[in-house]
Amino acid sequence: MSRLSILAVLLLLLSVPARADEAASSADPLLQALLQGEAMLASGDYAGLLGVAEKLRLMGANPIDGQSDVAIRWIGEARAHGVTRAILSPRGRALGPGYRRGSLPGGESMTISQVFLGGQPARVALAPAERGSGEALSIAVKDGAGKLLCGGGAICIWEPAYSGRFDIVIANEGDAASDFFVTIR
Repeated sequence: MSRLSILAVLLLLLSVPARADEAASSADPLLQALLQGEAMLASGDYAGLLGVAEKLRLMGANPIDGQSDVAIRWIGEARAHGVTRAILSPRGRALGPGYRRGSLPGGESMTISQVFLGGQPARVALAPAERGSGEALSIAVKDGAGKLLCGGGAICIWEPAYSGRFDIVIANEGDAASDFFVTIR
């Protein structure tokens, strides 16, 4: 990676919000869609919920590690409440972006292993599933040898030199449990 690229990545990381609840205002459309869908579900906006579910499917986003597919769940909720608009077919790459919804008790952490391709930008973003919660959530990314690549905030962006497995560590350093979304690109 050239010095200019490294400088650009460092400047981007410095401009990234430090708090997990500010990650939603980042430029990650997948994370924004997940948070928007949760808000619509909570407010009973089932037509809007169906639209967000369609957007997730069109993005090609898939749940990680056997998680349930929120788009399918949201489509079912919308239909159960009388919304019958047609669902659009998903298109995109075979692996596409991924997401996970989870919960962590205070003081706990969890690790997700994920394969990233060498020479291609990688991005992991974290946000609490509910606004105003999750201030103590953070992520860190480690390579296969356990070397810390980035961490402590709500977004990690890097470019792996080689394809391989990386560990994404999600931590809740607060006292209260917190629900979250993590997106992996």
